[in-house]
Amino acid sequence: MKVRNTIFFAVDVAHSKELCAALVKAGIKAQHIDANTLINERDDMMSQFRAGTLQALTNCTIATEGLSLRMCACVRVCMCVFMCVYAHVCIIF
Repeated sequence: MKVRNTIFFAVDVAHSKELCAALVKAGIKAQHIDANTLINERDDMMSQFRAGTLQALTNCTIATEGLSLRMCACVRVCMCVFMCVYAHVCIIF
């Protein structure tokens, strides 16, 4: 099975690390990136992602709007929509 290059957007840093661990356990080459990741490590991860040697990148608010990665075939937003909708409904009523 060919894995498409994918960026995962997590709820928080812990969630991003959990997603990364699950992907690695499934045999997918993945890395987690957050605000504490050193700049040279970030650059290395992005280079690997662009080259296709890194299949998945998990993050929380690091890879945001304006990021241009043409080789990225899939974006996964891993956030709970139900809670937001529920909170919105509660505020209205």
